[in-house]
Amino acid sequence: MEAEVKHTLDLKLNKKHDSSRAVHSVFGQYLIWLYSLDNQWLKGNLERIFPPGSDDESVWFYVSAWDAYVLTNRYRPDLIELLRPQYAQAINNISRGHLIKSHLDSANHFAIHIAFEYLMSEYELDTPLGQSSLIVEFFTKRHQRLRQKAAWAVWRICHDNTINISHYWPRARALWQWRSMEASISNHSPEFNEEMENFAQLLLVAPETESLSTLRPLMEGLLPHIGRNEYRNFGWDSVEKYLSTQVEKDPVKAIQFYRLMYDRRTSRPRWFHHPDESRKIIEIAAENPRSREDALALIDLFARWGIMSFVIFTNAFRINTIIITKPIKERDVITPLHQYVDRVISLTQSHLPSISL
Repeated sequence: MEAEVKHTLDLKLNKKHDSSRAVHSVFGQYLIWLYSLDNQWLKGNLERIFPPGSDDESVWFYVSAWDAYVLTNRYRPDLIELLRPQYAQAINNISRGHLIKSHLDSANHFAIHIAFEYLMSEYELDTPLGQSSLIVEFFTKRHQRLRQKAAWAVWRICHDNTINISHYWPRARALWQWRSMEASISNHSPEFNEEMENFAQLLLVAPETESLSTLRPLMEGLLPHIGRNEYRNFGWDSVEKYLSTQVEKDPVKAIQFYRLMYDRRTSRPRWFHHPDESRKIIEIAAENPRSREDALALIDLFARWGIMSFVIFTNAFRINTIIITKPIKERDVITPLHQYVDRVISLTQSHLPSISL
């Protein structure tokens, strides 16, 4: 780096010469450029860019540069060791609420950096190296907002990088398992709700090597958290979507778990829209003799709750059950279930009783 450039940068890092945090944030924004131009200069000035002090001025100059860094730069494996102390200090800052609040949400970008560091590494979480890792520190700061963002970041990376899912998935799964155990130890404290909702989204990127049987323990760990509120959440939606992708392969396990989701709810559902995934799970399960009993039991539960769409389904499924359990003669054609559902809807729609929810 030219001496004149170094001199100019030194002046800008001098708080007495320039006390603007906006100007100081530029060092974070172009940190990777500075590393490329003169990594020795950068190493020698890291503590001026990210002041280690605990006074307000130091903290907010740190935050200004750090937020600009994570907002404008992707995770760089070659910088992680150089900046590891700065990453650790940034975790402390954000856990204390020291971050610039804006629509850009630097915490999300920071969480992606932390998640990438974990997913691209080889250490195990239960080893000394794992216990001192950034991802463990990020989760153990006991800050609910931090934890749910890290869980979201792991899902987002897996979702956007399916080509690397064979490497990422085992690590994402191990992280989810650890956090599920922690939630269980806390007696499924509500503080884990948003975190578990975000981990539920990992079901949607699970590889074909996984199944309802292999994922059942993790899925059961979600139930106290995704079924706690009266209204739908994306954790509930994620499990429902996953079951809809598995019901054709294993209708018995799919409908049993779907029924368990409702049995374990701590409050009656207060939503009026039931997506296509819900109908698919119930229809396919009801068409199969091995899973029909659970499907009808679930429909009966809906009917007792006064959910009108499933009251209609109840009638349709009862009709279909009678038909498909009759002796089948050779060359008999069984009308598909969905045609009976549509027929019952058309016949009964004008005669539905009003139910006050």
